[in-house]
Amino acid sequence: PLAPGPPPSVGPTTTVPPTTTPREPTTTRPAPTTTRPPAPSRVVLGPGGLGPAAFGRPPDQVIAALRVVLGQPDEERSWDQRQQQLFGACPGGNHHFARWGKLYALFADGDTGQGPPGRQHFFAWYAEAPQAGGKRLETVHGIAVGSTTAQVRAAYGDRALIWGAEGGLPAGFRVGSLQDLQLFGWLTDPGPQGTVTALAAGSPCGE
Repeated sequence: PLAPGPPPSVGPTTTVPPTTTPREPTTTRPAPTTTRPPAPSRVVLGPGGLGPAAFGRPPDQVIAALRVVLGQPDEERSWDQRQQQLFGACPGGNHHFARWGKLYALFADGDTGQGPPGRQHFFAWYAEAPQAGGKRLETVHGIAVGSTTAQVRAAYGDRALIWGAEGGLPAGFRVGSLQDLQLFGWLTDPGPQGTVTALAAGSPCGE
């Protein structure tokens, strides 16, 4: 019988070439995305404006910015307060508002303290519901329509001045001084279990 011998050699090197070519190491690159980041779930009711829209800006810029987060306004029109005072006596003579549900953005050309007199500008917002356009409406401290008086006190501490109903006016609160008014609202009751019925900021219109 033949004894087993070494494997057959191929060529002078006696090495059998591999039958497959080694692959270069691969890296996985993320596929480019064209999706937009998710829209924010809330709109901040701020002392200087509403969400991305700042007080003092002209109506077209403000409404365009709010349309991105809230969608098309449910109503948008001007009014003559000599015939109809929708929000009380507002400064100036050229007034306009845009509404999303029960959220209002107000514009006027008077001396509101929020923008240049003589040019229509964003000067106040009013919120009478906790949501608009599918977004939650709340302050940076989480206060919204429906929050309790106790939550207002916890959020703003000594900065919140709260009062009871008097002279036909409802209970309410304000944050900041009259010279530096940051937020104001109305309450069902000044007690801890009272609830916020409306919020506003900017330069309120008078009676």
